[in-house]
Amino acid sequence: MIKVTDLSQPPEAYYESVHSRIAFNLWGKFMFDNICRNVSKPVFPLASATEGEPVFITTIHGGCKLRERLLSMGINIADEIIVLQRRGHGAVLIAKDNNRYMLGGGMAQKIQVSTEG
Repeated sequence: MIKVTDLSQPPEAYYESVHSRIAFNLWGKFMFDNICRNVSKPVFPLASATEGEPVFITTIHGGCKLRERLLSMGINIADEIIVLQRRGHGAVLIAKDNNRYMLGGGMAQKIQVSTEG
C-alpha cells in the first residue's frame, strides 16, 4: 500500500485501485483515511451483529441527522459497543460505557461495524 502524506496532489499510482476512485470522488482526508483503514477489515451492518458480541463502529452511512442523534448519545466512529439484544426488523439494544440504547432497524442498517478494532 502506498503511504500518502500530501493529499493536495494524489499520486498517480494510487488511481489504479477501486478504493482510490471512491476516495477521490468523495475527496477529503477523513474519507481517504477511513477507506484505507477499512480495506482489510470485514465490515457488516450493526443489525447483523450477534448478541453479546463486542463490535467497533467503522462507518455511518446516514445523513447529518443520524450522525447528530448518535453523537448526542455519545456514539461515534471507532467506539466499541456491545450488542445486548436483537429484535425483529433489525432493531438492536446496544451498550456503551454502562449506558443502554435501543436503535431502530433503519439506524442499525446504516451503521457499519467490525469485530476488529
